[in-house]
Amino acid sequence: LFPSLEEGGLATYRTAIVQNQHLAMLAKKLELDRFMLYAHGPDLCRESDLRHAMANCFEALIGAVYLEGSLEEAKQLFGRLLFNDPDLREVWLNYPLHPLQLQEPNTDRQLIETSPVLQKLTEFEEAIGVIFTHVRLLARAFTLRTVGFNHLTLGHNQRMEFLGDSIMQLVATE
Repeated sequence: LFPSLEEGGLATYRTAIVQNQHLAMLAKKLELDRFMLYAHGPDLCRESDLRHAMANCFEALIGAVYLEGSLEEAKQLFGRLLFNDPDLREVWLNYPLHPLQLQEPNTDRQLIETSPVLQKLTEFEEAIGVIFTHVRLLARAFTLRTVGFNHLTLGHNQRMEFLGDSIMQLVATE
């Protein structure tokens, strides 16, 4: 959605869309309060308690959709609720390829032959047991912000670091 935002801006956006107040609004769109099970009516008499419970149920719903279906189904449901604008929803649901993948749609491994940096990374690929179709993505993962723009990686690793952090949170949760 925000291809030019760096890690800090992306973190701010992520925080905004997953905060309880926003999740309670999405839960209200689904009328989750009609289906919630609770022990005592007075438990949710205060509006703030009800909103908090609805946000928690919404998070649990997304978790249940993930467990029953897939991450893709959870993403689809969240995207439908999050975006009324069809263009934004389309970007959310069908995230575009990374610019390095767009430059060489099939593979960029032919560049290894002429790049000492990429040649060195093939050793790393063998060590971790993952062979990249787009080896420049791996190069970018190791490119610090201080390196700046270059034609090999088209930038630094900050956005990829943000993505990796989010994926690690998901993997560590399972």
